[in-house]
Amino acid sequence: MFRDPWRETLRDLGGVLDRDLSAYRAPLRAALAQGGVVGAARGDARVVRGVGGTPPDGMFELASVSKPFTAALAGVLADRGALDWHAPL
Repeated sequence: MFRDPWRETLRDLGGVLDRDLSAYRAPLRAALAQGGVVGAARGDARVVRGVGGTPPDGMFELASVSKPFTAALAGVLADRGALDWHAPL
């Protein structure tokens, strides 16, 4: 169906945490992915790994995620008067 170029990188994050932060034996406190970098914190330790960019032909699995975004956008348009909830389609 679709392929997600970040899936393998994020799947491997657990292994990175176990390997680099296992001595801390603390639960994962935070994880962040931004600008081609994945960072995570456990206890007082932090791990940051570069993951590279998304290829131009990269595809992401969206499933039904677009429906709530569409509904939210429709709500904003209705609040601004640009959309009438009761108008026939």
